[in-house]
Amino acid sequence: MGGVEPSGTLGPAGAEAPAAVDTGEARYRALLEAHPDYIGIIESERRFRSFNRLAPGLTTEFVLSSKIDAFLSPDTAEVAIPIIERAFRDGTPG
Repeated sequence: MGGVEPSGTLGPAGAEAPAAVDTGEARYRALLEAHPDYIGIIESERRFRSFNRLAPGLTTEFVLSSKIDAFLSPDTAEVAIPIIERAFRDGTPG
């Protein structure tokens, strides 16, 4: 699945048995694979950590080495980047 790499377990550390984690991660992967939209997880530096699929012409290496900024129009970036930064800084939802 083009780049999806869930990090950690789906619940608190040690709260789920290994089989439950495997089942939960399988459901998570299936949900992402089937979703019609592009879904990405970014880190606080706004770089992609994982995603559900690639747009035509993109490579995994390119996307994982890119900031989300590279995929935003200037008008969208002007609004989105401060929201993303605030979410990472103090947990405020956008």
